[in-house]
Amino acid sequence: HGQGTYNHVDGTCFTGAFLNGRRNGKGKLVLPDGRSYDSEWVDDVESPASLAIRAALPGSGGPPWQLGLVLDQAYMKRLMADEENHGENALLYRSRFSGGVMRIEPNFPWLDNALEKGHMEANGTIEIIGFSIGPAPLIVKVNNPGKTAKTILSGRLQVERSAPDLRPLLVSYGANSDTIRMYPHPKDKEGHDLPVKGKPSSVYMFLGFGNYAEGKASNCVLEYHLLPLGEKVPSTPPPFMRRLGEIDEKLGIDLLADFIKLGVKPGELTNDLQPARAKEVLGPFARFNARGKWIESNAKLVGKLTYEWTDADGKVHGESTAIEAFIIVDPRNGAEFGAPGPV
Repeated sequence: HGQGTYNHVDGTCFTGAFLNGRRNGKGKLVLPDGRSYDSEWVDDVESPASLAIRAALPGSGGPPWQLGLVLDQAYMKRLMADEENHGENALLYRSRFSGGVMRIEPNFPWLDNALEKGHMEANGTIEIIGFSIGPAPLIVKVNNPGKTAKTILSGRLQVERSAPDLRPLLVSYGANSDTIRMYPHPKDKEGHDLPVKGKPSSVYMFLGFGNYAEGKASNCVLEYHLLPLGEKVPSTPPPFMRRLGEIDEKLGIDLLADFIKLGVKPGELTNDLQPARAKEVLGPFARFNARGKWIESNAKLVGKLTYEWTDADGKVHGESTAIEAFIIVDPRNGAEFGAPGPV
């Protein structure tokens, strides 16, 4: 009882703590081939973490057995192809090894591209829905490089850590009515919609952001140019800047005041606006071709969004992403935005 040394019949030698005649606590274990390591015991039984250290010890030829852990991709692909399942509860995973640790994460190439860029752009009608994580079976493959057969009595999978990926997944909307209508119309202090004379719909001169990840984007700042379509982005600093605060789910930005500064007269934006008055009402966004025909007079927003996000360990990360969005200005788009048939 206390500190001591015990020579086992299997050739191992333990020097460390004992409790009532049994190895209990920490101590040094020397193997028959001379390799040694710091082990840990509970009631004369070596702990799983200590056994893992023994299995990973370097030596001549290494341990006589190896375990490899792989993901069953074939099974999950069958789930995705199942007509009854429709892939709703199946999610492909990928695994990668780093420093002897296997990391398991969802396998979404489009998500990788979005996170690498910083955000996604909604071109046309786009709908991103939440997904549920379905079964992720793990298959343990055992390889025995030795010459004698081995019997596996038991196995144990130790998950060291499971943490959510809290990076925001930002989507910018500005292409058409279907996407922008998802966002709240600007409201007054009492919560009522702000009436804007001459604006058939709140989609005009409006930009939306969505965040489809678990983590929030905080301290968001948008710096931007508002330009006619086809115009090159100037090298001067952006003239407009908005402190957006936090983007948790959806955030709508009314750009009306900015366009007024650029010469647009929103009170006179009517569906029957005549070409003769286009320049007066639309300012620099009134576009005409070489023959003098009035062509599309919408705008583009080009700028940079900076924001912060906090990971599962509480570390704050700073991000910056380029933003380019199509902004509706032309009143001839109408409430139906080109839908065929009578109004």
